[in-house]
Amino acid sequence: MKLEPVMRIQSQWSGTVGARVKLKNQPKWFLECERKNQIKRPTTGSPELEIVSDDNAEIDNVVDLERPTGIKAAKKAKINPKNRDDEPNSTPDSTQISGALDVIKVAKTKFVDKKVEMLEKAYAQEEEKIGIKKEMMEKEQSREQEKLRIKKEKLEMEQFIKEERIMLMDLSRLSKDQQEFYKNRQMEILVKSRRI
Repeated sequence: MKLEPVMRIQSQWSGTVGARVKLKNQPKWFLECERKNQIKRPTTGSPELEIVSDDNAEIDNVVDLERPTGIKAAKKAKINPKNRDDEPNSTPDSTQISGALDVIKVAKTKFVDKKVEMLEKAYAQEEEKIGIKKEMMEKEQSREQEKLRIKKEKLEMEQFIKEERIMLMDLSRLSKDQQEFYKNRQMEILVKSRRI
């Protein structure tokens, strides 16, 4: 393996570059270079940049990173004042949008809460109606049972009156066939009454 010689090219400005290198290491220029480097490299995410000296002891300046309006934008703002950034009709920024979304969210939660409340009231009313209908049906059933009981007692009373009339009947005046019929009937009544 053969190594080729490295050529060194000197520029015509080599003297000034060397001088600059010399000045760069001097304390007078060190702070100035640092300050320029910090201004060129802004931190992302923060709207302001603080320039701090090398020993971090003092804050020199606060730089506002907001871009100035361009020439075209300034002309449009003069012609049509609705397009200006400081007007409320301009395009909304993220804080306005988030504020509007918060208002919408609050309104939606209120609407949902009212809807749930109305549904709960409707459910409670429906349960109350069902309870009332149930009570009415139970009352109707109890009335029907009472009517049936009264009818039954009435029939039993009529049956008792008929049976009593048969038992108290004088059989001596009747013919033999009639006497036999009524005696059999009296026996049935007696058997029936003994079972009870």
